[in-house]
Amino acid sequence: MFRRAAAAVALGLVLAPAAADAAVTEYRCSFDTLPDLYIRMSEPDRVRVGLAPGIGNRGTLVRTDAALVVIENDRAGTPITFTTILRPSLRAVHSRHVVDMGSVIPAQGKGACEVVSRIRPSADAGQPATQ
Repeated sequence: MFRRAAAAVALGLVLAPAAADAAVTEYRCSFDTLPDLYIRMSEPDRVRVGLAPGIGNRGTLVRTDAALVVIENDRAGTPITFTTILRPSLRAVHSRHVVDMGSVIPAQGKGACEVVSRIRPSADAGQPATQ
């Protein structure tokens, strides 16, 4: 029984769509007291968070009916920022903390996000469809 389950999981991984075939949405979020933040989400739940498009730390995405919650992790995997984007208004709150020389420096900003690019996979010969 275990072998069948393992084989089914392995087959699912082989047949799963590649990251290149995933939909990608990029947001620019502007906050009242913090620099703009770019959040790039690709399905199923891959996230990159940074100060420029396509550059930044990896993160975790939690989807609910009311909001998208992005948890940015540093290279060690430690959560360092939380961004909550309300749906459908795209209003947002960004909270961060920086540990510097033994001190914790917190910051929080309110603002809004906007979709700056959206790429959806196309059924036509594997070419992405842009919207």
